[in-house]
Amino acid sequence: MSDFVRAESCFQVIAAVEDIYIWTDGKVFLGHNLIYQGKFQEALAMLATGSQEDKKAHGEEMFATYHHLAALIYEEMGEFENAFGQLGKADEILKRVSKNNKIYWRRNRARIFAEGGNISEAELIANDLKNALEEAGQSLTDYWYARGSVEMAKENYNEAEKYFKRAINETKDFDYGSTYMLGLALFNLNRFDESIDRFKELLSAQDSLPDEWVFWDALVYYYLGRAYESSGDISDAATQFKKYLDIRKNADVEIESVIDARLRLESLIS
Repeated sequence: MSDFVRAESCFQVIAAVEDIYIWTDGKVFLGHNLIYQGKFQEALAMLATGSQEDKKAHGEEMFATYHHLAALIYEEMGEFENAFGQLGKADEILKRVSKNNKIYWRRNRARIFAEGGNISEAELIANDLKNALEEAGQSLTDYWYARGSVEMAKENYNEAEKYFKRAINETKDFDYGSTYMLGLALFNLNRFDESIDRFKELLSAQDSLPDEWVFWDALVYYYLGRAYESSGDISDAATQFKKYLDIRKNADVEIESVIDARLRLESLIS
């Protein structure tokens, strides 16, 4: 399993480097490490401090990343008004400092608004993203992801599947986010074997791309356990739930997926 202590020490070294880009990356990776373990309150505190330190030391708060990570935390906690607030702060920064503000992180923004019940705003974000990508002459991969996320929130899982598959097929690199969402769509369509294949593909990507630190890494184990359980594979389901609970054994808040995994594991082994 992951060596969180060693990872944290490495990220602390990066965070101490004077170069603004390296320093900020270190703080961001520290946030990822805490999020992965479910230490959400600690991560939020660290990100808030890091953001202020960045602003104090360098004059201009150059990165929206702190607020984006905070939005992801609030998303998993189900606190969507707070997530929307963080996205708003990130947007203010991006409009000020980034020429790609109409594209960068928009697909995730659409997903969070959709999951938070604001479908009309999510659809507007997706449509604006499509226009921006077309104007820039870029692939519509992010747009397909955003559209799939909206359909997922509307429980139109067949439509969501189509969009996520299109996103995957039209990108040159491995699309971790679209593969994850496709796995969820297939799970909700009761196509458990296909869902398992997608989640296993994600775990393989973690091993082959060690520099890829994705927020959903921990949740893959939980949903893979759910898919195995639904397919009747009790042994593998229990294994995945144990892995997930081990990753988040020191979580500082009661996370719904952790509570659910614990109950499911107790039921499977009783």
